[in-house]
This record gives sequence, C-alpha cells and structure tokens, in this order.
Amino acid sequence: TDDEEIENFCLSHGTTVYHRERAEDTQTSADAILEVLEGIKDVSGNPDYIVEIMCTNPLKTVEDIDGVIQRIDETKSDTVCSVVRVWDYHPSRVKFIEGNKMKDVYPEVLESRRQDLTPPAYIRNGSIYAMTWEQINVKGSRYDKDTVPYIMSEERTINIDEPIDLELARILLR
Repeated sequence: TDDEEIENFCLSHGTTVYHRERAEDTQTSADAILEVLEGIKDVSGNPDYIVEIMCTNPLKTVEDIDGVIQRIDETKSDTVCSVVRVWDYHPSRVKFIEGNKMKDVYPEVLESRRQDLTPPAYIRNGSIYAMTWEQINVKGSRYDKDTVPYIMSEERTINIDEPIDLELARILLR
C-alpha cells in the first residue's frame, strides 16, 4: 500500500505489508504488481501465481476468488480473468457516432430481442485477475489473447467508479 493508515491497520492485524511509493495516475495495475514483486523477491522469492483482487468490485465472494485460483491451476493457463455476461451492452448494440449517423461496432441484427443476441458476450468485470509470475514479469500484462474466463454472476459484479455505483452497492449489500 501507499497509504499509512491502511499500512498501520494491516500491521496491527499481523499482516505483512509492502510499503510502496505513492501511485501515479499514469501507472497501470501491471506496473504496481511488478513493483511489489520486485520489492518482496528477497523475502519470498517468485510466486507461482499472483492474484489481484480489485477493491472497486466489493461484491465478490471467497468462492469467486478460490474459483479463479482453481481455474488457473486446472487449465494450466497463464491468466484467468473474472467476467460477467453482458445483456444490455452487447457488442451488437454498441455504436460509434460519425457525423450524425450511428455506425456498428459489431454487426447488429435489427429488431432482435435482447435474449436473442448471439453469441453471448462477456466483459471483464474488474474483480479478480490471476496470472503466473512469468505472465506478469516477462510479458508485463495481467491478461492476453489466451486468457481463460471465470464467469461471475451479475449480482456480484459492480465496479465502483462513480457515485451512483457506490449507491447501488449499498443497496445490494442491504
């Protein structure tokens, strides 16, 4: 962490903490992971897997986290990423605007029903990423074209990026 209050809380609960420099807006998650791995390598060596659990998606469960770890282990893949099925934002419904006209990002079947949109589409839900040490250290990325999905439910998927997202999370947690 780069936050003294979080660091003190963790230390008071017996957790090992890596104190990192204040994060910059230009840093990627991969940059942060690589910094931490470099900082702890003398203490713990290189781990087999790195699991990144995003705090901005708080509705994940222990079973989701374990499921991602199980998936990377069973598939022997370099990366697993949690995803959620998209319904309302299916790629065939997404458009660019050029001039005054809407242009397809992905061909749309006109007048189709939402439940008929095929193939089913999924989006990274920003909750859990798992990767091998080599994937992050050598390739410098948390996921790639061969990433294996871990499908999460819509009920456990919310990214708190805007104030309305926080309100929705509060409602769901009641």
